[in-house]
Amino acid sequence: RPFARLRTCVRSAGGAPKHLDVSGQPRFDARGEFLGYWGVARDVSEEVAAEQALRRSETMLSSLLDSSPDCITLTDLSTGRYLMVNQSNVRVTGYAVEEVVGRTSIELGIWHSQAERERLVEAVRTRGEVAGMRCVFVTKSGSRVTMLVSASRCIVDGAIRSRVFALSRYRLLFAGRVDAPGPPWPGRLPPPSPRRPTATARRAWPGRRPCARSNPARRPPPDSTPPS
Repeated sequence: RPFARLRTCVRSAGGAPKHLDVSGQPRFDARGEFLGYWGVARDVSEEVAAEQALRRSETMLSSLLDSSPDCITLTDLSTGRYLMVNQSNVRVTGYAVEEVVGRTSIELGIWHSQAERERLVEAVRTRGEVAGMRCVFVTKSGSRVTMLVSASRCIVDGAIRSRVFALSRYRLLFAGRVDAPGPPWPGRLPPPSPRRPTATARRAWPGRRPCARSNPARRPPPDSTPPS
């Protein structure tokens, strides 16, 4: 049978690997006996090296994205579908990668306010980038998280068949109720509980009445007996 673009690797005279794309046609004699193949081979070593370098870069980029503490996503602006999410997005939202990629944020119900989403998308389309927009999202469990969103527009596939993507980064501010009186910022200590003024502070209050603890004259002597 004929074959086309069969990828094979041979060793050159110097011992270096050489990658070839081979195409061939079978040959037969007058009696129909198979004689072998004749065809052409094309050296594709540079293409193979470029593909290997691209795979290494993709692996390195994936590792860097997954090690980021911020949520990072890549979406198609024309359809709104997720093309990539990192592990921080999985940890914060609760949605696995398989549940997100190929679906839209509207289908998942991630945005708490569609008006915020439309404002972000419009800003990316018109200005090309957005930095530090405060938005509220809904996780898979139903809780709300507030994030600072930064997004930029990128165009691939050339000018004729261009696809516009939005690479977004979400930095978590706080999680829980959005109507809470004070957001529990990461690393922030809780406010101190109300305490009674210290003795130094009480002495600074004019017109206060002395108490037995702060006035030695009103304390009974240690060896005195209380009156009957």
